Amino acid sequence: MAMPTVYPLLTLTNRPVLGEMINGWLNAYKEGGWLPKWASPGYRGSMVGTMGDVSLADAIVKQIPGFDEQLAYEAIRKDAFEVPPKFVEGVGRACLESYLQYGYIPQGSSTTTGGTCEEVVSRTLNYMQSDYAIAQAALQLGYKGDANTLLARAYNYSLIFDSKKGFFRSKTVSPTSPRMAVWSEPFDEFAWGGDYTEGGPWQFRFYVPHDMEGLASLYSSSGLDLCSELDKALDSNNPSTFHVGAYNNEIHEQTEMPDHCWGQYAHNNQPVHHMLYMYMYNGHASACASKGQSWIRKTLLELYKPTADMFPGDEDNGEMAAWFVLSSLGLYSLSPGSEGYVLGSPLFERAEIDISDDAVPLGSSGKKRSSHTGSSPKLLIVAHNNKKENMYVQSVSWNGETLPRGVKSVSYNALKEGGLLEFFMSDTPFYSS
Repeated sequence: MAMPTVYPLLTLTNRPVLGEMINGWLNAYKEGGWLPKWASPGYRGSMVGTMGDVSLADAIVKQIPGFDEQLAYEAIRKDAFEVPPKFVEGVGRACLESYLQYGYIPQGSSTTTGGTCEEVVSRTLNYMQSDYAIAQAALQLGYKGDANTLLARAYNYSLIFDSKKGFFRSKTVSPTSPRMAVWSEPFDEFAWGGDYTEGGPWQFRFYVPHDMEGLASLYSSSGLDLCSELDKALDSNNPSTFHVGAYNNEIHEQTEMPDHCWGQYAHNNQPVHHMLYMYMYNGHASACASKGQSWIRKTLLELYKPTADMFPGDEDNGEMAAWFVLSSLGLYSLSPGSEGYVLGSPLFERAEIDISDDAVPLGSSGKKRSSHTGSSPKLLIVAHNNKKENMYVQSVSWNGETLPRGVKSVSYNALKEGGLLEFFMSDTPFYSS
């Protein structure tokens, strides 16, 4: 799944190529009437969500050149608002009807393809992330009514958060009293599959990348501390416990987790790739952020190797590699569709990015095509005093101006104009917020 990292990386490094890739998705939409869920001939229902919506919304928000924004919005809006036709596989959101009715997808809901909705927790959270991204595109294009509706949906994640257990869980609706819903039983925090996609309750415990402050508040209202719960997930002293669960036999993601990862942090697969950046919920310079910076650096140095077996698991359409590149730069698009790139812990002392539209597009004869006039903007990232042991960010400045400690991200609108992003590194973490 390229959505979390590949497209955000191209947004920084090759906007024209990204525009042509978006056109490829739109060609499929024009030919078939729906956006594909996967880059393959024809429609394939291999994803529980419609995560291409996120990438197209992000391209609209960040004004990537070379594609029809209105057509792109039409396509992603259709996924969000239109129930797919009956018994048609691989298009739209197969469980949208229940999602619209309840604000989440109850266990046992019917699909438009004639079956029963599965992986309902992951599916619900995927729908919400897409809705948030589409809402940002709607705001960009002036569709405020759509944006309000979609944002209300995106913030409904508390409906499936069990405050007693501290996990996102499925609910079962009474057939005789539709307004009555109870937590589905049994519940096993280590069981994979069933209500979850390629993971279990731990891997989706923090899956609200579009609202980390809201998730922190939800945890707090339940007597939990987000930073402490992230620590528990990443406790390398605990074995990477999993139960085969609904999969019936061990899948490769389960096999890889104890071999390559720590605790319940299954970096070998995409569902947790946002998790380390959730530590930044209260800013880039805090005790919690220091923990995240430590884990980011540890992941970069220990889970990726300069050998033929370089990736710690499923390198899916470039997603694993793009995570490494973005994290090495000290930037991460936690919630594509949003303006900000979250500040992390850069690996290199210096990196320079040509962020102009002067890149060579796909299928080019080799001549540069440019819509940019004048000098090409360059983004220079400098990490002062950066060493292996100096993983902690003490402060960050943008074009010479120190950012307040509570700032979590840098705006893409600022980055794309070029400038100097400076990290001041130390071997000493913050010990208080």
